[in-house]
Amino acid sequence: MRRRGRLAIALGAVALVASWLFGSIPLAPVGAGLIAAGLLALGWRRLSAAGARLERHAPKHLVEGDPLRLELRLSAARAPLGRATAIERVGILGEHPVTLRRGRGVLAIERLPRGLYVLGPGTLVLEDPLGLERVTMALDETAHLCVRPRVVPLRRPFVGSDGVSSWGRSRPLRSPSGLEPHGIREYRDGEPLRAVHWPSTARRGELMVRELDDPSGDQVVVVLDGDAAGDVGPRGASSFDEAVRAAASIAASVAGRGRRVRLVVHGARMRAFRFGSTGREWDAALDGLAAAEADATTPVHSILGGSRSAVSGATETVVVTARPSLALARRLGRLPGAALVVVDAPTYVGTARSEPDPSLLRLVASRVPVVVLRCGDDLAASLGGDTRERLGA
Repeated sequence: MRRRGRLAIALGAVALVASWLFGSIPLAPVGAGLIAAGLLALGWRRLSAAGARLERHAPKHLVEGDPLRLELRLSAARAPLGRATAIERVGILGEHPVTLRRGRGVLAIERLPRGLYVLGPGTLVLEDPLGLERVTMALDETAHLCVRPRVVPLRRPFVGSDGVSSWGRSRPLRSPSGLEPHGIREYRDGEPLRAVHWPSTARRGELMVRELDDPSGDQVVVVLDGDAAGDVGPRGASSFDEAVRAAASIAASVAGRGRRVRLVVHGARMRAFRFGSTGREWDAALDGLAAAEADATTPVHSILGGSRSAVSGATETVVVTARPSLALARRLGRLPGAALVVVDAPTYVGTARSEPDPSLLRLVASRVPVVVLRCGDDLAASLGGDTRERLGA
């Protein structure tokens, strides 16, 4: 029982005793009323604790920068309420108190950053109309909210150092048509089991899949580098968030031109998403980008070559990274249709723009499209700009 309730009962008892000792008739109803209020508050506590239930209504998907409006509604309360407060947890953003008026309230958060958020568990605090008793209830129910990256429409693909580039554009149909065997490789998470090559799986003791080459369709691979050292700046406006937006925009632009796209998220666990223009596959890729974290333990150039290459079978490859290196430039120089997007990470913490890396200038000289993104740049204009001018070549 709350201290206020015990104090009301104690004062009521004192008033009744004083009324009897001094013969003061007016004190008797005062004492009885205080005792009755304390006992009613105790009964209210038992009723409210047994029946109160909080419902939340929130969207399943948002785009970064959009506001969150989480509607809360208190239902099935068996006793009248004085004041009700819900303390709702929104993932890493912490706890937010919401006052419920007439059993309803709205939690509003402006400009939600990209990510996956768990809504709850929360806490419900109820008080009786007299303010004598309080009930605190833990709410175990949770919900999930996916805040996807913002996709910027691109009017054209990358423009190379000569002002003209075929990167990302649809190509003429070629023959023969249909899928042709390209090789056998290890199974990657998310791939359909129908592609498993069971004889090789039995020999190797691990899942192996047939890698098929589609001569009639052009596959573009977009690689997002999740190097932790390249993630600087505040959440939602960091260099890695910019890299995610760039990768999403490039992938959407290419898919919108009728190309098949493979989006590779390079992190502690490499994930790959294959999709066309729209539909469930594209939604799954957006959800994967929403959950992407800069937690890679190996450099991105390590997945661009060898038997476990993430870009095998691709006709064109673009890498989005904040950590360019000579090894990465060498790998890209050997890939057909390669392009590079470099996020200038220091500018996202207020540092002056970095000097162009010699390896990037070498790529430009080799007619490999290179784009440098800096804090405050217009993403659509940068991805369609002249790379020689941007690099000062």
